[in-house]
Amino acid sequence: MSAPTPLALFNGSYLSERPTGIGVVARELVAALDPALVPLLDPLDGERPGSVAIPDDLSPEQGRAGHMRRLIWTQRQLPKLMRASGAPLLLSPCLRRPCW
Repeated sequence: MSAPTPLALFNGSYLSERPTGIGVVARELVAALDPALVPLLDPLDGERPGSVAIPDDLSPEQGRAGHMRRLIWTQRQLPKLMRASGAPLLLSPCLRRPCW
C-alpha cells in the first residue's frame, strides 16, 4: 500500500543547528504537526518520521551564499518536490515561496 498524499509540505530550508527568530518558531510549529500529514523538508537530517532530506547549505548561518542558494532552491527544486509529493499546500513560515 502506498503512503497517503500529504496535506502540505513544511518548508524547513532555513532551519539551522542554532536557530533564532523564525527558526525557533518553525521548529515548534513543525513539532506540533502530524508528520504523516505534513512532511518536513529537512536540511538537518533529523529524526522526524517522513522527513524529506534537502541540501544542508541553505540556512541563514551560511550568510549571503546560503541566502542565494535557498532562493534558487526555492524556485527550482521546491516546485518539483511539491509535484512529486502531490501535496496541494506549502507551509513556509519564511518569506520565500516559489513563483509557480
